[in-house]
Amino acid sequence: MQKALISILIILALAGSQSAISDDWNEKINTTRLQKYLLETTIDNHNRSTKFIVDTLWIGLKGRKIGRIDNRSLTSSSNRVECLEALNDYVDAVLKGRELWALEMYDASSSVQPGFLSGNIQDMGCYDECVAVTKPSDANVIGKYCTVVVDSGKPFIVEKSISQSQVTYGLCIPSVCHADLIQDLLNGGAVLLNHTLAFKIDEQQCYTRNKRSLGTLDWFAISIFGLFASLAIIATLIDVRYVSSSTATKTISIIHSFSLQKNVHQLLKVSTSRDSMNCLYGLRFMMIVWIICVHRFSQLRSVPAMSMFQHHILVQDWTRAAIVNAYISVDTFFVISGTLLSYSFARKIDKYRQSFSVLKLYLHRYFRITPALAGIVLVYASVSDLWCEGPLYKPFYDSIKKPCMKNWWTTLLYINNYYDSDVMCVVQSWYLSVDMQLYVFISFIHLCMYTFVFAFFRKYEDHRIFLDNYVLTHTRAGSWILGFALGVYLDEFKRNPKVLPKKLRNLGWLLCVLGLFAVIFGILPFQQADHEYSELWDTLFKCLHRHIWAMSICWLIFACSTGHGGFVNAFLSWGAVMQPLGKLTYCIYLVHILILKVQMCAQRTPANFSDITRVTIAFGDVIASMLLAVIFYLLIEAPWCSLERIFLGSEGENTKVRAESRDIGLELTAKSNSK
Repeated sequence: MQKALISILIILALAGSQSAISDDWNEKINTTRLQKYLLETTIDNHNRSTKFIVDTLWIGLKGRKIGRIDNRSLTSSSNRVECLEALNDYVDAVLKGRELWALEMYDASSSVQPGFLSGNIQDMGCYDECVAVTKPSDANVIGKYCTVVVDSGKPFIVEKSISQSQVTYGLCIPSVCHADLIQDLLNGGAVLLNHTLAFKIDEQQCYTRNKRSLGTLDWFAISIFGLFASLAIIATLIDVRYVSSSTATKTISIIHSFSLQKNVHQLLKVSTSRDSMNCLYGLRFMMIVWIICVHRFSQLRSVPAMSMFQHHILVQDWTRAAIVNAYISVDTFFVISGTLLSYSFARKIDKYRQSFSVLKLYLHRYFRITPALAGIVLVYASVSDLWCEGPLYKPFYDSIKKPCMKNWWTTLLYINNYYDSDVMCVVQSWYLSVDMQLYVFISFIHLCMYTFVFAFFRKYEDHRIFLDNYVLTHTRAGSWILGFALGVYLDEFKRNPKVLPKKLRNLGWLLCVLGLFAVIFGILPFQQADHEYSELWDTLFKCLHRHIWAMSICWLIFACSTGHGGFVNAFLSWGAVMQPLGKLTYCIYLVHILILKVQMCAQRTPANFSDITRVTIAFGDVIASMLLAVIFYLLIEAPWCSLERIFLGSEGENTKVRAESRDIGLELTAKSNSK
């Protein structure tokens, strides 16, 4: 593994030592003292560094001049002559004139960076310096930043952590040049220098300072969100000035749904009912924080970082088990969702016997969770890339905007975990699809038969294959069904309360804690470098760990909801803090990936791959996600939940029944969807 890296590093160093531009560095220049200092520093640094990308490009350009490279091998393009002239001017401006614009362009390109052998294999140069370059005598020639992929023909195999990585660098060129022509010159220069390297440049990964103009979809999105903001302001003014509960008509109630005063009050409202499951508020919020942290930590593996090759060593440490295995927290939300569905049905079974509409049930579910999801889909598909500028724009575009421009409809129909799942719009929405599919299927069976019998078959799950197993409904149903069973039993227990012996309570908590820790730290043996694969133990862990986690969470919910939660329930049910945060969980779930991606797109230098960096950045991610979630909650989720109750009547319940339902925590159903 290290031999491939060392050989590439030697080749790159040799490329720098064979520079074609070192002969003219000693010419004198006339400039200000500060500029002279900066320019001479740049020139002097060149003699000690390896600007191998620029050097290889210039060797290729020189080879074309003297006939060492066949001009017919260069890409045929309408601006080829213009590009070659601009490159020659650029070289002359550096070597002879030492003009500032040309030296800035040269300085903005990458060189062989420190820490190459430990994983710092993606150097981005200086993007902002490059795109700010303008040739004084020709305003049409500006800096153009391109990402260059260096291919040695051999993948970098690094234990079990990174199967293949690419060496990438930043190259600053005149804007009139197309990526194909630059690629041909680089590869021609590599041949002249007897390099075994191949260079690849994609025009889609070349950027100038010119930003794209707003399109039709952008204006549509801006109009939609402007409309919601206007409705919120108008409704708030009407609410403050005119609305009273005694005189409110249906029309006034519709307008009132958008009132910021009303929705803020709803967000901060604290339930004090003894019969509620208030522990779910805190449980959901703690789980979403955990998920944001693991998403942040995994994000740092997909961007340029120092010591990237140390990852396989870091994951062997027991202190990082909670991060390596953090995705198990998603099963907590499946348990919550199943519990609330069955508990709700059990509480209203008598009403359903008298009057029940399957269509209204599904419409209720759809319109409770879809508007906020549609809002984030619209942001992804339209204006999201306006917040992203930099060398990592294309990865942002490919993971955020492009999938939603193509498959927005599969997300809103909750089928994106099966249909074209490799191009998934709002990737975290796979959870919503699984939850909706289970809701439709299980609720239909339960309401038709007024009973339930469950047996599930769990497919062998390879956790390394996200699309084939992780996001599919039939592989994630176990935790949901265990939660469903808990809801039925919890309703029966509350109707016929029983005294739990102290020994039974203590045993339950002991098994709960042991189960949670066994799942979190049970992955450690599989992460060790000397681990010998055992099909039996591997299969047992993969088949059982989600169910053990789900059963432990089931006990936690049961104990906290029946007065046996102690300090755990006191913390999770902390009304003034956990209940408002718990209500924001769904919107946090929707917006947090966008926060992570925008932050990624702003990156200009390799990240420091350390625990303290990840923790502090993750803390900022949580705060930023909460702030954006408040906006989504007040402008979209809360108003649409109110409209849904007005038009669909919360499955036909009157106001009094709805109030009682909210007191026992049933409104959590729509907000339990998080990953």
